[in-house]
Amino acid sequence: LKNLRLEALSVEVTEETDGRLQLRSDDLKEGDLLALNPLSLKAGQAVAPGTGIDDEHLIRLTLEAGIAAATAENLKESLRFISPKYSDNTGFNLTLMKDLLERAYREFNQPQIELADPLAIQVKGSKALVQARIRLSANYQGRRNYLLGDRKSPNNILLVLDKSSNGWKLLR
Repeated sequence: LKNLRLEALSVEVTEETDGRLQLRSDDLKEGDLLALNPLSLKAGQAVAPGTGIDDEHLIRLTLEAGIAAATAENLKESLRFISPKYSDNTGFNLTLMKDLLERAYREFNQPQIELADPLAIQVKGSKALVQARIRLSANYQGRRNYLLGDRKSPNNILLVLDKSSNGWKLLR
């Protein structure tokens, strides 16, 4: 899985024993997740892996995929990680977040999001609280600017995620 989407890989069978195959791929690294049922999934299909993955690990994967979408300035992919019920203390909802992201992707270039510390995650049923310390920088009118945090001190953010049938989504 790459950004919680299925990706086809070239593999080489290195050994076969009792009907079991040992595979090798130069594209795999430690910690990668594999989906081994290609009949029900298509390359590029979004998936919400759940079998064998605890909620905390899945939340980390979701946030990594969301960060990758944002740094790629991919609006459709970025919105995939935001709940339709999104709201925050500034009055933003999903529609306003979409407008904000469209404008940010138009005005800022080469965004970089850096997690300064490991995430602190608390899961309670279908909700999760994630505390993160981040730095967000981007090019604006030819100059690199920090939008959140700075070189010396990151910003603290608190995210509330909601678990749905499509995986974890940003709720607040």
